[in-house]
Amino acid sequence: MLKTKNIIILGVLVGGAFAFPYFMKGPDGKPLMDLDIDTTISTEQTRQTFYKWQDGDGVWQFGDNPPEGVAKIAVNVDTAANILRSDKVAPTTATAPREFKPEIPKPGTNAILNPGAAQDAVENAKALQGVLDDRAKLIDEVGR
Repeated sequence: MLKTKNIIILGVLVGGAFAFPYFMKGPDGKPLMDLDIDTTISTEQTRQTFYKWQDGDGVWQFGDNPPEGVAKIAVNVDTAANILRSDKVAPTTATAPREFKPEIPKPGTNAILNPGAAQDAVENAKALQGVLDDRAKLIDEVGR
């Protein structure tokens, strides 16, 4: 059983661990966490009603003014909910993104037994890796 002194020490350590990020400075010189509470409150002005309906081809359409004579479904959206503050991103001089076009195997073909399909799969994997590498470089540039 823990002694009272050990419980107090443990409580101070846990409390300090929770409080530490509020005092520790990040790379920008500001605390890693702050108590800046967003005061945006859901009100009638932040609520909007949109509609969804299917067009003649069966494709769902969304908007605030549905055409007359269609069955519409009201979708209520609160624009004050789930707001995330975005970071400002400086423009970069990145090259044009690579294009990756996966090919769907034709029915009845076995890609494992078909050497040509296996080679295509390897080339698609290399192209996808290039896209992911380009994305990682872009994220690294933005993070600086």
